Amino acid sequence: MNSPLTLSQPPLLLTHQNSVLGTIGVATAALLLCAWQGVLVALLALAVCGIAAYIMYSVAKGECDGILVAWVLLFPLGYYFLSFPRDRPVLQFDRTIVLLLFGGIVAARRQRVRPIPEDIKQVALAWALFLAAALISFCRAANMLTAGRLVVDSFLCPAILGWYVVRQFRFAAYARHLHAAIAIISIYSAGIGIAEVVLQRDLLPFEASADYLAFDVNDPADGVLLRANGPFGTNNSFALVGLISFFLLAFLWTVIRDEAGGTHRMLHVLGISAALLQSLLPLFRSILLTLVVVTVLDLFWSRGLRRMIRLLALGLVFLMVVGLAALAPGVFRERSGSENIYGRLAQHQQTLRIVADHPVLGIGMTNFPRVVSIDPRYRAISYEGFEAETTPHNNLGYLAVETGMVGALPYIVSQVLLCVAFWRLRKRGSRGRLVWRYFVFIFLSYWISGMTLSSGYFGDLNHWFVFALSLLYVFGAERPSEGPAASLPSAV
Repeated sequence: MNSPLTLSQPPLLLTHQNSVLGTIGVATAALLLCAWQGVLVALLALAVCGIAAYIMYSVAKGECDGILVAWVLLFPLGYYFLSFPRDRPVLQFDRTIVLLLFGGIVAARRQRVRPIPEDIKQVALAWALFLAAALISFCRAANMLTAGRLVVDSFLCPAILGWYVVRQFRFAAYARHLHAAIAIISIYSAGIGIAEVVLQRDLLPFEASADYLAFDVNDPADGVLLRANGPFGTNNSFALVGLISFFLLAFLWTVIRDEAGGTHRMLHVLGISAALLQSLLPLFRSILLTLVVVTVLDLFWSRGLRRMIRLLALGLVFLMVVGLAALAPGVFRERSGSENIYGRLAQHQQTLRIVADHPVLGIGMTNFPRVVSIDPRYRAISYEGFEAETTPHNNLGYLAVETGMVGALPYIVSQVLLCVAFWRLRKRGSRGRLVWRYFVFIFLSYWISGMTLSSGYFGDLNHWFVFALSLLYVFGAERPSEGPAASLPSAV
C-alpha cells in the first residue's frame, strides 16, 4: 500500500528533477562566469598589447612625451606596484621609463629636437666627470651590486631624464596635463600619508624601509607619532617630493591659469594643499626652515596683496609650531631638543676626519657604514657625550667621504653651473624672472634639507628634482610665442 505524500518525504522523481536542474544551473553559471572572466582577460590582454604597441611606436618615432606624462601620474606608486621584485628590483619602474626615454632620444629625428644650450652642456660635462668618479668609487665598493644600483638609480637615470626634457619635451602641449597629473599624485600621496599617521603603521612597506617615530625619549607615553613615508621608501623622499611638487604646481598654475576652467582650479587648490601637507607630515625641521626662507625671499619679489599673503604664511608656520608644542609636547621636545643636534655635530666631526684620512678617492661608494663599524678611530667620535649617527646626514659630506675630492668637486661645480644657467635665463623678461624665482625655491628645497640629510642618495627624489628643474629651463628657454603664457604679468 502506497504511503501518503508528505512534505518530509518528497517524491523521488521530483528530487531527481531538482538535482538535474540544480546541476544544469550551476554548470551554466560556471560557464557564464568562465566566459565573462575570459572576456575580461581578453580585454585586459588587448589593453596591455595596445599600451605596449603605443609605447614601442612612440619610442621608434622619438616622441615619448606621453610616456613621460604617464610616468608623472604613476611616479609615487610605481616603486611599490610596478617594480619586480619589490624590495630589490631588477625590473624597476624608473629604470624602465628612462630606458624608453633614452630610446626616444636615439630615435628622434633631427627636426624634432631642440639644440642643447651651451650652459646645459657645461652642466652635463661636470656631471659626466662626477659620474666617472662615482664609477671609480663603485669599483672599490665592498658590495658592487649595491653600489652599481646606487650609481644608476640616483645619478645616471635622473641625468638621462633631464636630458630628454631639455632636448625634446614639448612643454606647451603638455603643461595642463602635467599640472593635473602632479596635483593628482600629490592628493593620493598625502592621503596615504595621513592614513599612516592615523593608523600609526606603514601602509606600503618596503623591506629596507623603517618606521621612524617622533617621541619624547624620556617619556614616550607623552606623545608618539609615526613620521609617514607614504608610497615612498623613505620619509625623506616623501617630504621633499611633496615640497618640490608644491612649488612646481605653483609655477605651472602661473603658466596655465588663464586657460583653466573651474574644475581645474579646484584640482589645483586640492593638489597644492596636499603637496604642502605631504611635505610637513614627516616633521622635518629643515622643511620648516625652507618654507620660512622661501617666504622671506618671496616678500622681496611680491607687492600688495601678494606680500600680505606671504606675511600670513609666515604667521601660519609659527602657529603650526605652537600647535605641535601644545598638542604633542613629547613629539615637539624630540624634534627641537639638543640631543639630536649634538649627534649631528658628532657626525660632522666623524665625516671630516674620514675625508682628512682619504682626501683624493674617498673610501669607496656605499662603504661608509662598513668603515665606521670596523675602525675604532671613527666609531668612538662623540660630542657632549652623544655619539655620531649612522650616516653623514649631508649630501656633500657623503660624496666627499665615499668619492673623495675627485667626485665631490665636479659635483659641486655642476650645481654652481646649474645656478649660472638659470641666472642667465633671468634676463629674458617676465618669463625668465618667473623661472628664476621658482628655480631658487626648488633648489633651496633640495639643498637646505640636503645639508642635514643624505637626500642626494635617493633616486626617486633625484628624478623629481631634475625633472622639475628641466621643466623650468625648457619654459624659460622657449620664445614667448612657443608656449602658454606668452606674456606674463610684470608682477610675477
